[in-house]
Amino acid sequence: MTYRLMTSDLDETLLRADGSVSEENVRAIKTFVAAGGYFVPNTGRSFDSVVPLLRKLGLATMSNQYTITNNGAVITQNVDRQLLMTRGMPYEEVAGVFSVMQQFDVAIHIYTLDQLYIYRPRSDDQPT
Repeated sequence: MTYRLMTSDLDETLLRADGSVSEENVRAIKTFVAAGGYFVPNTGRSFDSVVPLLRKLGLATMSNQYTITNNGAVITQNVDRQLLMTRGMPYEEVAGVFSVMQQFDVAIHIYTLDQLYIYRPRSDDQPT
């Protein structure tokens, strides 16, 4: 095996617009992992939102498989949801960015390890 690690963004990269993943990609990832590779999803989302995909790929209960979430701020071991690394922004920085961004007509997403807060949600931020 030439490659030992494969990573992919999720939304609009590995996942289709409807949030699904093609069976061809599922098979390819499972084959890669079965041969000893590491497939590491990398996303802006939280870990909990990735768990259904991990189950579909057979990675949710596998030892030594990992996920990078929260826009690179969190690395988690899949099998036991063990937090391996986190690099959050200090509150003062978050408050400063929030203050600046409130001046614009945009949705502001604030992620913690287990919550997502949205200021001025857009229509696509609403649960379906």
